[in-house]
Amino acid sequence: MFGEIPILGYPKNLREYLNWRTREARLVVREGKAFLKVVFEKPLEKVDPKSSVAVDVNMSEVVAGKDDKHYVRIPTRIEEVHHWKSLAENLQKKYPKRWKENNRILRRIHSFHLKARRVMEDFARKVGKWVVEIVRTMGASVIELENLRNLIKNVDKLSKEFRDKPYLMQYRRVQYWIS
Repeated sequence: MFGEIPILGYPKNLREYLNWRTREARLVVREGKAFLKVVFEKPLEKVDPKSSVAVDVNMSEVVAGKDDKHYVRIPTRIEEVHHWKSLAENLQKKYPKRWKENNRILRRIHSFHLKARRVMEDFARKVGKWVVEIVRTMGASVIELENLRNLIKNVDKLSKEFRDKPYLMQYRRVQYWIS
């Protein structure tokens, strides 16, 4: 398919990207409509480290702060994720033999797991953005994150009710979006 495609509109925030470098452009045709997807690359700004803010990611909350007086607590959505996961597990217990063969039950279980995953991914993105904004308002330029090595290795030492929560919390995903 060669020819001209009329441009029906521009994004409202196009001016923000004018000084960025164009990295990739893809024309996608879906259901008879054409979409141009453009990826831009922004040059990194050199920042002189002034002060730092420590970020602690826990199961119940994410805490970002400089000291005992200047800190912010952001509650996590782990209980909501645990709820969706337990709904899926309850369906598997309710139909111990049939759930593997019945497509309706399988789809329902899959939808519960997807919902839990989407909630955590959404939370990780939003918290990453919030933490960066908090750090800027505190006048800091360095974010210190905790070391998560051996976290999963030590899960078996936790009590039964807390064993699956470190997997659900996605600590590394939260840290990825913060950095």
